[in-house]
Amino acid sequence: MTLSDSESPEVTEQLFLRARAGERSALESLFASAGERLQLFVELRMGARLRTEFEPNDVVQETWVAALEGLERFEPRGEGSFGAWLCRIAEHRIVDLGRHGARRKRTPPGQRQPVSRWLEVARTSATGPFSAAARLESHGALTDAVGRLDERDRETLLMRHFEELTLEEIADRTGASPTAVRRRLGRVLGLLGAGLGRSPE
Repeated sequence: MTLSDSESPEVTEQLFLRARAGERSALESLFASAGERLQLFVELRMGARLRTEFEPNDVVQETWVAALEGLERFEPRGEGSFGAWLCRIAEHRIVDLGRHGARRKRTPPGQRQPVSRWLEVARTSATGPFSAAARLESHGALTDAVGRLDERDRETLLMRHFEELTLEEIADRTGASPTAVRRRLGRVLGLLGAGLGRSPE
């Protein structure tokens, strides 16, 4: 099971239709429904190396801007579809940073805005490593555990659980077979569960 937005499919679609019609409050509610999920995805996907060079909050803000400009292209497809779409936008930005990005001055840790309710997002998953993470007192242990995965494992995990890609879609993106992707995911879940001190349920 994958992580989902905090709104139901029906509410998300209603908000989208109102937002597309220009209703500002609906747009704000739509973004709020997936905000924690996007923040967590960016933090995990960037990994320790990119986080030393780039500010995750900047990537989140750029994703919001790109989503706002491309809102007409979003098609509601059930629970979690808006959050998955945002994660895919962020993925493209992070890949671009890794390849071509210029160094940025990071915001000093003491000046960053706190990211609240991260675990509420993780708690929407009833199975998988994120159900264990939801019982932790902070997102720090999850970030550290994912950060210890190698880049390929981390990307595969996030494509499946945040971008909500199918095994076939992950295989197309990575050049591996669906069977290899499934085996990799099983191994990664075990590694992540061990890193969190929980069984990979």
